[in-house]
Amino acid sequence: MPSFTAEAQAFAEKDSWKRAMEEGMRQLNSYRPYDAPVVETVSSDSVFDIYNIDSHNFWDHHRSVEADYMELASHLPEIQERLANGESLDSIRSIPHLSNTIDAYYTDDKMIRVVKDKDGYQFLNEGRHRMMAAKEMGYDVPVKIVGENVAEEEETDEEEVEVTEDDTKALEEAEKEAEEEKARLEKEMEEEEAKLEKEMEEEEVRVEKELEEEEAEAEKEAEAQEEEVEKEAKAQEEEAEKEVKKETEAQEGDGKGHDGEDLDGGMEY
Repeated sequence: MPSFTAEAQAFAEKDSWKRAMEEGMRQLNSYRPYDAPVVETVSSDSVFDIYNIDSHNFWDHHRSVEADYMELASHLPEIQERLANGESLDSIRSIPHLSNTIDAYYTDDKMIRVVKDKDGYQFLNEGRHRMMAAKEMGYDVPVKIVGENVAEEEETDEEEVEVTEDDTKALEEAEKEAEEEKARLEKEMEEEEAKLEKEMEEEEVRVEKELEEEEAEAEKEAEAQEEEVEKEAKAQEEEAEKEVKKETEAQEGDGKGHDGEDLDGGMEY
């Protein structure tokens, strides 16, 4: 069974992840969506609010490991240089060692989505591992900017602006889109939480299985050692018995020779 410390750590990681998601949702209450997303290449250091990155099994994701994500991110500079020189994504995708990175970072439905903020770019949802791989390697990343965070309005002495019917309609549409985005993110948060719980359960089962296998292996080794010791002890005992028997037979042979000489005074008359 996993130790209490491991369980406490897993609980803390889950709680930290939930707090990060809740804080992200709080900030997104003021998120203003763009009419059309903007694709840009930005510094990976400018992207923040990437949740649950301190988890002990963060890189164990979808049967991939840290090295897999690092391999994908390692080709970003070459792709960005080729794009700057006028090559198209399709032509770059045809290059074998770059195709996977193109699919992971530049495909429209997989591109990392962010919200522009005064401090940089707020991470939204999918792509944590790709984002962190680029961060660790210090590379720029392509992102899809879907909107921007709006600071709380401060009271001013400016004249009140007349709001037209078109403005009201646009505002209602923006609010509707924001509500839909919020609902989608809440759903994704629930799915992520369920996935995390499942991963924790699977990890617990895996640890239990490993401990059982280690215990069985230790018992097997102990039994083998015990059998070896018994075998050696038995061999030594048998060897000792043979030595004793040999000495006894030798002594009996010597005794018979002396009796003949003493009693008969010789073998011939």
